[in-house]
Amino acid sequence: MTDAEAKKPVLLLSGGSNQISLCEVLAEDYRLAFLNSQVAETIQSLGAEVIRLEKYADDGLVTKAENKSIWYATQIVEGMEHKTFLGLSDIASLKEPELGEWFPGFLHAHVSAALARIGACSRLHLDEHIAGIIVHEDVTDDGRILAQFGIANGIPTVHIPHANHFLAPDANDIHRQVTANFIGAYGAWMRDWYVSCGVPDANIRLVGNLSYDWLYDDTNLPSREHARRALGFAEDDFIIAYGTTWAQSTNVWGEGQAILDADAVAIIEAMPSIKAKLIVKMHPGEPQGRESLYRELMLRAGVEGAIMRGKNEFALIASDLLLTQGSSNIAVQSHVLGTPVAEVFQKGTRYPVKYGIPGFWAAHVDDALPKLVEEPPEVNETFIRDMNYDHDGKAVERAVEYVKELTLGD
Repeated sequence: MTDAEAKKPVLLLSGGSNQISLCEVLAEDYRLAFLNSQVAETIQSLGAEVIRLEKYADDGLVTKAENKSIWYATQIVEGMEHKTFLGLSDIASLKEPELGEWFPGFLHAHVSAALARIGACSRLHLDEHIAGIIVHEDVTDDGRILAQFGIANGIPTVHIPHANHFLAPDANDIHRQVTANFIGAYGAWMRDWYVSCGVPDANIRLVGNLSYDWLYDDTNLPSREHARRALGFAEDDFIIAYGTTWAQSTNVWGEGQAILDADAVAIIEAMPSIKAKLIVKMHPGEPQGRESLYRELMLRAGVEGAIMRGKNEFALIASDLLLTQGSSNIAVQSHVLGTPVAEVFQKGTRYPVKYGIPGFWAAHVDDALPKLVEEPPEVNETFIRDMNYDHDGKAVERAVEYVKELTLGD
């Protein structure tokens, strides 16, 4: 390490994939440390100065964390004896004696991991003095650990979220819980959403979506002809992309995965009636093996097309219309790339009505789709700007400026 590098302040990051483009620029002025070791390796391979947090987690620290975890788990479980957990008295597994069959081990595993991470972060802070913390999610174990560690130690802690949320006003979802001091918001919609969750407006800065900057450079994107040829479609095909999802445990609605599966059947089986070809654009978080289900459904319905997890730009540019299963952030990408969007409704979430994105329940797909084909919705510029400030591909630039302001006082 050179003297100049040693003088660079240290940033500690959670290590989300949406932070990679940000880190490439931050590395010019900071040394970086990551909770996610895989992202640390990626950034290090790009030539950045990375402090490996693992070097602080020696056997002594891990053993201490294990022992403390057992002690804490014992105290908590004894204090809960013969009581319900979280007041959910109608769930047998959350009461004694069933609670004792899973909760102590669950608690031990999570607490020991948390204590080891906190211990490593504390050692890093004593050794290097952490100037700032950036998290991409502050409701997960790791995200909360970092955010709470930062707040407890007076370190500016910035949450640059991984996604916009389109929850109904009364939706009970963990993402409404906010831990970090500051928010680097994608746009006006995200700012207003976090203000409604209790974050002071003064603690929020509009930066844009870091992951979308590359969409504004045409050299990164295929032409429509190229995208269609690459996916095996003809120029005159009518193509619908269907952005699927999966039932997550952060919220509760209806029958969960069963509803999504039934909706997928309805959407896929509706394609032949409008003579459309289909791209099943899977969410990257869907469980492995889901491709086989979609393939089986398409073969059974006689639908031609493709099934994809990545390469959103190819799927969206090749398509005439995107259908999103529930309100998904892929709609923002689609609008940026010029492809109109309609929503397959899902309980607990909805695109804001003011943006005019049409939608329907999957049960009514046979009535809704022909109308959407005949009169496609328009791409909404206001929707793009409110979801991705300022629709110019300069989100990383603004985020870096915000981080510097908070950590260096610029």
